[in-house]
Amino acid sequence: MKSGLFLPALLCVAGCGPPDSSVEPIPDQYQSLFGGGIAYEDMPGIRARLPYEKIELEVFSTWIWGGPVTTLWRDGRAERTSLYGERMKGEVRVQSFGLLCYLIDRLEFSAMEPEFHWGGFDASTVTVRVWPVGDPDPIEVADTGNVGPIDVWAIQTAIEGVASKIEWETVANPQVPR
Repeated sequence: MKSGLFLPALLCVAGCGPPDSSVEPIPDQYQSLFGGGIAYEDMPGIRARLPYEKIELEVFSTWIWGGPVTTLWRDGRAERTSLYGERMKGEVRVQSFGLLCYLIDRLEFSAMEPEFHWGGFDASTVTVRVWPVGDPDPIEVADTGNVGPIDVWAIQTAIEGVASKIEWETVANPQVPR
């Protein structure tokens, strides 16, 4: 056997076998997000099964008295308002939105305390809002001073990661100087 093939062959054999039974099974509504690509014709059905209509992240800083807001919709729309009011739009992929929904469910976002506050001032506040399908009111968790559980940070970071992969297009806004 050539030495260049030994390591890949060993890794293949080591990785073969039954799946790890200690891993929690993926809920049915999220199964289609795993295992490869998603066919274009399957996207509407997948989107329809996702539990959240909209996911939003707002970062508010007392230093600048404001901050960006990123909003992602189940139908694929994405909007972002910058610190200076510049509006942008884009499209969020069904898999990205679906995985955010799965993360939010898996971390039991709806059971979290609605507010975490460090008790001081001059701290940024990160607010995550999710709108369950059919509910006009969001589930909201605000973290001022980064004192909330790591789960809030994980959701914030995941939303920012999804947003970083969107191709944003500036929407004409006469109030924002260019």
